[in-house]
Amino acid sequence: MIRQNSLFIIIIFIIFLSSCKNNRESLGENLPDNFTFVDSNLVGFVLPENSITMHAEIYNAIKEMNPNLIYLAKLDTNNNYSPLFSVCKFVGETKTPMEIIFIENAVKYSSELLGDKSTLINFGVFEKDGKLFRYKVTKPPMERIIKIIYYFMKNDKDENFYELSISTDLEHLSYSDSIITNIAESFTFLK
Repeated sequence: MIRQNSLFIIIIFIIFLSSCKNNRESLGENLPDNFTFVDSNLVGFVLPENSITMHAEIYNAIKEMNPNLIYLAKLDTNNNYSPLFSVCKFVGETKTPMEIIFIENAVKYSSELLGDKSTLINFGVFEKDGKLFRYKVTKPPMERIIKIIYYFMKNDKDENFYELSISTDLEHLSYSDSIITNIAESFTFLK
């Protein structure tokens, strides 16, 4: 009887593992091991090796300040410098073209911290491998900090858009820019 129960447990475990694999394959073929799923598996991206998701306490504290936050991580923690990466989701009431959202809610919008507004440094749109990338670079009202932000919307017309951002100090701007660009290039809508 014990042997039969052990065999049953092993079979259930194998079925569970294969269903996890099939679920991963159904969401996107050939996804790398460090592919991160967020927003109930609606979107995902590849993080650098050795990145860690922030603890619930830190995530919840920042989410209180920004209710649109859906993911928070420290990137490449084996490096001497580990910038903070976040994903926010903004939900609209109607389907709106991405170009309107990008100009009205990204380029023209200036976030505030303790009553001081961020300064827009740069923004733009570029194409790579047939995909459009929209970004902006801001200077938050903090000494020596820069924020690089990429924006995504499914089919360039939807109710929702996603914001991927990295906060970095000036000394590591080039390094952080290459990391966020790589993450943005891997950003995928899965459903």
